[in-house]
Amino acid sequence: LLAGQDPAAALRAHMYLAGATDLSQIDIPSFLEQAKEYEEITDIRDSILKLIMTEQKTHPFSVVRGSQLQKWAATEEYRAILAGEYKRRDGEEGADESPLKEDFASAGKSYKDSFTNSTDPLVKVLNDVGSSLSGAVDKVFSGFRNRGGNNNDDESNDNNGGNGGNGGDKS
Repeated sequence: LLAGQDPAAALRAHMYLAGATDLSQIDIPSFLEQAKEYEEITDIRDSILKLIMTEQKTHPFSVVRGSQLQKWAATEEYRAILAGEYKRRDGEEGADESPLKEDFASAGKSYKDSFTNSTDPLVKVLNDVGSSLSGAVDKVFSGFRNRGGNNNDDESNDNNGGNGGNGGDKS
């Protein structure tokens, strides 16, 4: 898309990769409708099937890639890149000197946001489980934090027999 700067041509390329052999018969709206149906599933069983079908793939299905490409082409970020406003690291004036660590952090935040905002039913379940686990872990560790400086090793060894809380039983 960045090289050709033609979203329709990029979509046609993805359709060709998906199996369209006669480019004169390509119907971009139908292709995007397939992507919408694929992304807007509401049944967790379909979500699991999506995961199984794509787990060994190096790239998403062409219909999904085409849809994501179309969404990105409509963003302000894409227009800014076309206008020449993007990070540079080639030593020119205006080159961004931010370390690679910041780029990884930004990518991680993007993936986290994408996962958090997903409408996929399986992702929603995983988010709920993760939030519950995170809340439980926070409660456990806040209990330790609240104990403050009361961590006397001699006292804790005396209270639990010195063997990890099993009292005096060494078995």
